[in-house]
Amino acid sequence: NASALAAEFAPLRHRATAVNLTIVCVPLGGMLGGIVAASVLPVHGWRALYAVGGFAPLLFAAVLWRYLPESLHHETNTGRVPLRELFSTELARDTFGLWLAFFANLAAVYLVFGWLPALLAAQGQLPAAASAGLAAYNFGGVCGALLWTQALARWG
Repeated sequence: NASALAAEFAPLRHRATAVNLTIVCVPLGGMLGGIVAASVLPVHGWRALYAVGGFAPLLFAAVLWRYLPESLHHETNTGRVPLRELFSTELARDTFGLWLAFFANLAAVYLVFGWLPALLAAQGQLPAAASAGLAAYNFGGVCGALLWTQALARWG
């Protein structure tokens, strides 16, 4: 949703950069989550970590509810486009390509999010160190997304 809104509101010459900057939020959130987990988990335990992890998105949703503008397309749309339009000759390749790219990306991210701390803990790392490992992994994702954004802005 954030990528779609960024694409809609950003000027055409900055559209690719705006969309890529929304994508960087996934590893950024993982990095921040790892940092929070490394400090909360050893002191307050997993229940407190779940409370923080549940409260923060609710707070953020309230901020978005208040300040996020309505989609321009939604405000001016006078008719509905059928879902089958995504599978038309002109859009089918792009539709399946986007589905595959986002599915593969999220599958890899969530696989690592779910298993990296457990694998590090199984190797004898303390929970704080395992969470820091998750933060380090996501820091690499943030750096990669920012470099990719720069490359797209420069070379298209």
